[in-house]
Amino acid sequence: FIRGVEVDLNSVLFQALPPEDESSTELVFTPLHPFFLSATLFKTTSLYLRLCFRNHSAPHQFEIKLESGETLFDNTQWKELGSPLETLLPFSDNDGFPVGFNVSWDNNNKTAWLTLNIEAQDVLPLPEELKDLSLDVLTRVLTSAKPLHKVWKLLLKKQQRKEVTIIQEDLDPHQRVSTSSFLLKRIKKYSLAIDQLRNQLELPVPTIQSLEWRLHGPIGLMAFWKALQKEARSMDEEIFFLSEIVLMLQNINLQTSPNYLSIKTVSKEINEIKSILKTILKEKIKGPACTSMKMYSKKVIEKCNN
Repeated sequence: FIRGVEVDLNSVLFQALPPEDESSTELVFTPLHPFFLSATLFKTTSLYLRLCFRNHSAPHQFEIKLESGETLFDNTQWKELGSPLETLLPFSDNDGFPVGFNVSWDNNNKTAWLTLNIEAQDVLPLPEELKDLSLDVLTRVLTSAKPLHKVWKLLLKKQQRKEVTIIQEDLDPHQRVSTSSFLLKRIKKYSLAIDQLRNQLELPVPTIQSLEWRLHGPIGLMAFWKALQKEARSMDEEIFFLSEIVLMLQNINLQTSPNYLSIKTVSKEINEIKSILKTILKEKIKGPACTSMKMYSKKVIEKCNN
């Protein structure tokens, strides 16, 4: 081991580094005061920012500001909370996702940079391209044998050729009849996507974050259900596909491997979603729907209760 001497950081004077050009006296940046340890963003039911401090001896005055200049936290708030070593702040990314904060103290004209850490990847906001994907896009991604990034690249190229495709279809009389609303064709296509969802959910899950992605991610189970609900042609169609999803979750055959999440852990999360969707299904069949569809849905619910 390398021998060293323990240093009291409170007695150390941190100075800014000079630029590479030693002839210049301009400072590159102001080092962060040792009182400020870290800023970490994490997610439970909502986003929170955890600010950690080294000790109870803070600078006489300090401010932690967003890049916009808005004060996020200061010495007055810190004292009102009892001068804690750690504090949690509700956080919103409505105005964009920051990469850090500007920190100033003791009326210093210069500011230091406090980098923002994240506790898990699910804290990061989704790219705009992955938000609210259409049912058609989700189905194409789920039913493709190609990796996600390759499928996405092909979909983007298709989007760029959309106007040309529309012109070509208008010139071809055989393409003027849209079969997208044909129920049997839609059942076959979306049932295949539901089967692929089941295959993905049955695979061993390495981490909680991976499970969250499969269940609540942009191409996960709940995203697919929301798209189905939004784009269903009728209440009967919506009830049918919701019944199929609930039945799929009931019959799922989970697998695990060494150092992966246990079946008990994964099953708990899936059962919670199944319970939510089953409750929605019970409410749906109270509304207008054909008798045979209601009977089928009731049988699915009974099977889940057994």
